[in-house]
Amino acid sequence: MALTLATGSAQGTNCANLVPLYPTTGSYAFEKDDPGDAVMKNVAGSLDQPNRIRFAYQEIPNIFSNVPYNPAPGQDTSGISILIKVEELWKVDDASDSVAALLLPAAVHTVIRLPRHALVTPTVAADLYRRGVGAPFRNGTDTLSVAITSLVNGVTRF
Repeated sequence: MALTLATGSAQGTNCANLVPLYPTTGSYAFEKDDPGDAVMKNVAGSLDQPNRIRFAYQEIPNIFSNVPYNPAPGQDTSGISILIKVEELWKVDDASDSVAALLLPAAVHTVIRLPRHALVTPTVAADLYRRGVGAPFRNGTDTLSVAITSLVNGVTRF
């Protein structure tokens, strides 16, 4: 038995060497560390500009809910959901202006939903994640800034 992925030509990746920006030592500490839900907070940053990263894990009783597919008779319908969320508060402050600083909340989150199946391994999940991160890139030469420019400007078709 083999797992076939319908990914077209999206097999390659240039993000094999991602460097974590949120180490659990030094600037970041656990604000919440419950089973299935952990939040790390920047404890070395400015108090008026909090930033956090959250990791959450949840069991899904029916991975087929809200999708237009039906399970095979007797098929296990359970799955998992993994959340990765980064929240930041950016601040625009002009020392020459007495007007209060502008606060700009920003966040990014990724949800990975996977069925429970022996062939769905961490390697398969990592490849899916890479395809999700790489989706805005039109070619292998764009930088992230170039790749996301269209989306930031509301252009979803490119």
